Amino acid sequence: MIEKIRKFNKTIAALTMSDVIVWGTYMIAYPLQGIYLTYRFGDKSIQHIAIGLSIFYFLRAILPVPIGIILDKTKGNRDEIYALFIGSMLIGLNFFVFPFVTQPYEYYLLMGLAGVGAAFNLLGWRKLFAKNLDKDKEGREYAVYETVMSLCTAVFSLIGGELSSISHEVFRWFFMGVGILTMIGGVAITLILMKGDHKKAS
Repeated sequence: MIEKIRKFNKTIAALTMSDVIVWGTYMIAYPLQGIYLTYRFGDKSIQHIAIGLSIFYFLRAILPVPIGIILDKTKGNRDEIYALFIGSMLIGLNFFVFPFVTQPYEYYLLMGLAGVGAAFNLLGWRKLFAKNLDKDKEGREYAVYETVMSLCTAVFSLIGGELSSISHEVFRWFFMGVGILTMIGGVAITLILMKGDHKKAS
């Protein structure tokens, strides 16, 4: 059993942890954003949230094609690792700055930033994951990823529910903490992936 764990693809493990850090924390923070914006914007908060989401998904929809073309032109894993890093930084920055939002247009700008970050993160992550799957072990490695992410999502959902009743002042520190954690995690995962990529090249 221990030997199997040692032989598990370290790149796939690092990418799984990257998703837990970036999108796992996002699953806690995103619903809380709605509560926080209700406090900020009052009755029109749902309208502003809908516009922000539209901006987020619009940019997430149109940017993957040019990003994917650029990533395909460069051999090796470095460009995908950089894309993953840029995405993690932008998503983390979005959460860090979010507590300082006072106007709807500021929220729209942040959702645009998050959309750009999501496009970079998802493209870099998916290409790295696909390129580093072990032949004839794809099902196992996808299964481990799905199990880890689903379990973490279940735990994070419970945490999010518990946090929903905290004060708005605590929300500010929570969002900033999520932003810092996401950025630190992005740096750590990038260093791990760069180290593994360097070993492959040497």
